[in-house]
Amino acid sequence: MIKTSINNISDIGDDFVANIKNDVIISHRYKQEMPLLKIRLEHGHDELIIEFTSKLLGDDMIYLINQSNIRQCLDNINALGCCHLAVDAILNEAEVLRCDVTRDVLCSDISKISNYVATHIKNNKKWVCKQYQQNGVVLENVVSTARCKKRLTIYDKHKELSKSRNRDYLNGLSAKSAVEDFYKDKIRFELNLNSKEQIRKNLNVEETTLVKVLAACGNPILNILDEVLCQPVSCEEVQGLSLRDYERLAFLREHDNDLQKVEMKVRSLVSCNTSINKTMKPYRELLGRLNQNISVISFPALLKEPA
Repeated sequence: MIKTSINNISDIGDDFVANIKNDVIISHRYKQEMPLLKIRLEHGHDELIIEFTSKLLGDDMIYLINQSNIRQCLDNINALGCCHLAVDAILNEAEVLRCDVTRDVLCSDISKISNYVATHIKNNKKWVCKQYQQNGVVLENVVSTARCKKRLTIYDKHKELSKSRNRDYLNGLSAKSAVEDFYKDKIRFELNLNSKEQIRKNLNVEETTLVKVLAACGNPILNILDEVLCQPVSCEEVQGLSLRDYERLAFLREHDNDLQKVEMKVRSLVSCNTSINKTMKPYRELLGRLNQNISVISFPALLKEPA
């Protein structure tokens, strides 16, 4: 989502809906669902707000939105004929209000990643792991204010693209087969940055201008995973079961092998000075070695910067 001056749009068509109050036009809004595009003109605030996703790139959606194709996104909006955007001015002046940092990586087994993430959370009081449309997981921090909310979704992009809501969009692509083939065995990591403060902090930029944001370096997705997940267990640590392991196993089974339930019970039994991370570590390791679908995953290798 980007914001710029209302002077950077003209030739508004009939598809825009006017919001009128006391015979004065307050705003104009345009919306299409697929590919997602929202345009809002706030006349009283001199603001033009545009929201779109990489699907706006059509056959080039596989490249995601970046420095090289942001102009193409705006040109494609102009090609729709609903309005005319001053592309050069927007590229130079716009600031980013919200964005998703996205990486598509080659991996054929979303269940392996989902199980690993669910069983390696450092602190289930601070972070929750939820199922995502039977196709992945969502990591969210437990906070009371929206500006501090962090959300990382990990899912099978090929399966998501195959859903019925995307069918008409795919059928309209000239390179439909190439796009579908590209996303086979692709897992998407999608980090939502929902405020300028989050954008600055996670992308390590001083300004949230469109130019600065698209030029940002670093790997904020990996930073989030480092913050949330425990280090993998070494092979030497997973040999056999001890008597203490069997006691922990009974405790796990009593709580449906759900580490969040286990942690809640542990917190009720120990003093406030006890290290929850240290206490929970044996339970995570035990559950990890008992579940054959969970193997050590190196996220730094998986999320390495593309060449």
